[in-house]
Formats: sequence, C-alpha cells, structure tokens
Amino acid sequence: MDNLADIYLTYKQGLFSLALSILRSAAEAEDAVHDAFVKLTKKKVVLKGEPVSYVFTTVRNTALDRLRRKKRIVDVPEFVFDDETSKEAGPGKSLRERERNFIIRKEIESLDEPQREVVMMKLYGGLTFEQIAQVREEPLSTVSSRYARTLKNLKSKMEALV
Repeated sequence: MDNLADIYLTYKQGLFSLALSILRSAAEAEDAVHDAFVKLTKKKVVLKGEPVSYVFTTVRNTALDRLRRKKRIVDVPEFVFDDETSKEAGPGKSLRERERNFIIRKEIESLDEPQREVVMMKLYGGLTFEQIAQVREEPLSTVSSRYARTLKNLKSKMEALV
C-alpha cells in the first residue's frame, strides 16, 4: 500500500477518529483530514518506509494546527463513535446498546489527549504500536504501556458501572 488513495480508503475512519479526538468537532475533523491530504498531494510526497504513519502524522499535525487556530472545543456527537454496522441498525438498536455506547463515548472523551489519541489510533485507526509511536514521536514502550494502562482503567470503570 503505497499510494494516498489506498491509504485513505483503508484508514479513513481511523484518520477521522484521530482528528476528531483532537478537535472534538466532526466538521472540523473532516476538514483537517481533507486539508492533510491536500498538503500531501501538493507536495507530491513519495511514501517510503512507513507511509501509514506519515499520513497519520500529517493528519494529527493538521488537526493540532486547526485547534491552535480555533481555540474552541465542541462536544462530540454520539454517532462519531459508532461503527458503520451500528449506524445501519438505526432505531432498532437496543436501549442497552445505546446506553453502553454512550458510556464508552463519555469515558473516551474524558481521557487526556495522549491517552485518547493512542486509543483512537489503535482501535479506530488499526495502527500498530510502532506506527503510533512514530506518529506521536514517543518511545514504543511509552505508547504500549499507555494503551495498556488506559484500557485497564477503562475496564475497571466499566466494571464498576455494572
């Protein structure tokens, strides 16, 4: 996978989720992903080595730039954290499932930025820990331990609610 179109098609949900975790606005996140791909195509970047990490880094940096410019935070709508299949379920979705999704969404929103980014890139982006470490410019051990601690904390919070 070495061209931008393939990367976008494969990772669009993860790229959007990463931008959303930073910007907290679906419209702003979509714009950030779009702007990042415009930058990448204008530069005519040759994607060598780890192209997926490079694209995620570009989207992350673009989202951070937009955040610095806007200096505003908007609540994340519920549908952002639903996957495509749950969107298709529509009104038939059970109350229990909607409540579970709401609680999970709120817990993810309450994470600090590094935790939220790692979780979003891993779960929604499908990135490896190595790729996330490259995007965040942090050691692999920091990223993997942050992910493990965050999931452990989320699990204990969720168990306490049951």
